[in-house]
Amino acid sequence: MPPMTAAPIKVLRESIAALNAEETKLRKESSALYATATAESNRALTAEEKAKDDARFTRIEAIQAERTEAQRRLSNEEALAEAERRAPALGRAVTDVREGWQDDPKRGFASPKALLLEVMSAGRSGRVDPRLASLRSGAPMAAAGADEHSTQNDPYGGYLIPTALMPGLKTMPVEVDPFSSRTTKVDMTGARVLKINARVDKDHASSVSGGLSVYRRVETQTVTASRTKFEQVTLEKNELMGVTYASEELLAASPLAFASLLSAFFSDEFAAKVLEERLNGDGVGRYHGFANSPALVTVSKETAQAADTIVFANIVKMIARCWGYGNAIWFANQTCYPQLRQMTQPGSTIPIFATGQPGIASLEGRPIFFSERAAALGDLGDLILINPSEYLESDSEAIQGVSSIHVRFLEHEQTFKFFTANAGAGWWRTQLTPKRGSSLSPFVYLEAR
Repeated sequence: MPPMTAAPIKVLRESIAALNAEETKLRKESSALYATATAESNRALTAEEKAKDDARFTRIEAIQAERTEAQRRLSNEEALAEAERRAPALGRAVTDVREGWQDDPKRGFASPKALLLEVMSAGRSGRVDPRLASLRSGAPMAAAGADEHSTQNDPYGGYLIPTALMPGLKTMPVEVDPFSSRTTKVDMTGARVLKINARVDKDHASSVSGGLSVYRRVETQTVTASRTKFEQVTLEKNELMGVTYASEELLAASPLAFASLLSAFFSDEFAAKVLEERLNGDGVGRYHGFANSPALVTVSKETAQAADTIVFANIVKMIARCWGYGNAIWFANQTCYPQLRQMTQPGSTIPIFATGQPGIASLEGRPIFFSERAAALGDLGDLILINPSEYLESDSEAIQGVSSIHVRFLEHEQTFKFFTANAGAGWWRTQLTPKRGSSLSPFVYLEAR
C-alpha cells in the first residue's frame, strides 16, 4: 500500500512543474518582444508593449512566490512519506515529523523583516505560519521562581523575542567641498560646449584693458591710436557615470531601501570625484584643475628651509602673490595642522591661526579647510591659496539614476546606473603682470619642501 502522502506529493510536483513552464513561457515572450524591437531599427518599446511586459514580470514574481510555498510543502510531504516508509522497519509508528527549518536557529526566517511580516500577516488574517507556531511556548514548565518566563533565558521566553535591527545605516560623513559654493557658475543648459568671450588684459605694464591706452595732449597735437584684444574661454561638459548590480533576492529581502542607499552612496562618490578633479584634473575629458592652470603661481621655499615644514615667510609670500585675497580660501592637508596651529608672527606670541565656531578656522584672516584631498605635508599642494571666484563651472545638473532588469537578466540581478555631466576650468590663461612688482594669480601653491 503506497504511503498516505503519495497523492499530495504528486499534486505538488505537478503544480511546481506547471509554474516552471508558465515562467519559462513568460520569459521567452519578454525576450522575443525585445528582440523584435531591436530588429526594428533598435526602437524603444511602445507604451502598450511596456505595459504588457511589466504585467509579465508581475506574474513572474507571483509565480516565484507560489513556487517557493509549493516547494516548502513538498519538502514537508516528502519528509513525512520517508518517515512513514521507515516506521515499520523501526517497529514503531510515526508520531512526529520535523521540517528542516525547525532545526534552524532562525526558524526558517531569512531576516527580522521576514519574521515581522509573518507576525503582522497572522494578526490580520488569523492564519498562523507553522514557523511562528513553533516559537510559541509549549509544554508546561516547572516553576523556577519569579522569572520562569523571561527574556533572560532562551528556552523560557528568549526565543519569543526576535533580534532587532536599528533603522538606517551608519556611514562616515563625506568631507565638505569648500569650493563648490564659491566658484563662478555658468549656465550650460542644453549645451555641451560653451564659449565665453574674455578680454586679454593680464599685462598691466602699459595697459589694464588689453591694449587700449590714453595720453595727455596739448592743443593741435594728436595721440597714438590703440586697440584691445579678446579671447575665448571654452567649457566642454563631459559625462560622469557609475554602474552597479544588486541581486533580486537582496532587493526583496533587505529591510533597507537598497536602491535609495545606492543613490546616496553614488552622490558621495560624484562629489569626491569633482573635488579631486577641481584640484588636479588635466582638462582631458574632465575638469581642468587648479594645479594645471597656466596661471598657476608656485611660491619657492625659503633658503635652507627644513623638509616637511611650513614657516611664516611661506604664508606671507603666498598672500603677496594671490590676486583677490579678499575672496580667497586656504586649503591644506590635515598633516599641516600642527604647524599652522602653533605658528606665530616672528618676535611675538600673536598667532596667525584663529578658531571661531567649532570646525571653522582662519589663517591670516581668510578661511582655511583641511582635507585628505590635499597633498601630504612637504609635497607640492599640501598648502594652497585659491580665489575660487576666478574658476568657472557649469551649473550643477541633477544626478540621474535608472535601473534595468534586462542587462543581467540571467543572473537574476538588477543594474543601477547613475550619471550626470559637468565642466570646470579656470579662465585665466596666464599670470597677471602688474605695473610694478611680482606676477599675481588666483591659484597659488607652495613649492615642495
